[in-house]
Amino acid sequence: MNQQEFTDRTGYTPTNEEEWKAINTMYLEAGNMDKDVFCKEWKQYHKSDLLRIFYHRAMDNMEKLDYFNDMRNKTARLLITKSVELGDTDLYMEAVKLIGEKRAILFKIKNNLKLYGSDLEYITNNLQ
Repeated sequence: MNQQEFTDRTGYTPTNEEEWKAINTMYLEAGNMDKDVFCKEWKQYHKSDLLRIFYHRAMDNMEKLDYFNDMRNKTARLLITKSVELGDTDLYMEAVKLIGEKRAILFKIKNNLKLYGSDLEYITNNLQ
């Protein structure tokens, strides 16, 4: 839904870009909710302090999740690199636990790192 559709359905024009961004984020996070249903609910509850608190907490949690996902990926990449340098498959298995075998192998291929026998077996089994 674009801003004009929202305004047409609610009779409300967001006062600035930040407000529109918050409304649009709520709409997108609502999943497959019908535009008319969303706008009806928004008109009914947009002044709710409880909804505002939940929205801000959800946004904070999304930021934290993004941070931790980034740290997980960086940690996995470090583990993979060190596992190849040291020939330590235990480090590699820890990386696989963090990001999965497919992503670990793709990282190794993109960075021209040595593939283990288990990597080659995974590739063979999944390229059929």
